[in-house]
Amino acid sequence: MKLSQNAQILAHLKQYKSITKLEAMQSYGIFCLESIVFRLRKSGHNIFTEYEPNVTNTGNHARYEYLGGEQ
Repeated sequence: MKLSQNAQILAHLKQYKSITKLEAMQSYGIFCLESIVFRLRKSGHNIFTEYEPNVTNTGNHARYEYLGGEQ
């Protein structure tokens, strides 16, 4: 049985502790990570957003870090 996108991202966060939009696209084919993180936060998960520079030094991207279970 295929996991929902929410379940895939939550499992990834629990195992690896963080994810970026690029990782979500490459690993799961998920293009709208922001909305999934929003839904996970709304359901009580503690997820922190850290902005880090792109490797080309032309801007930043978000890395979502899992800080623990449901609040």
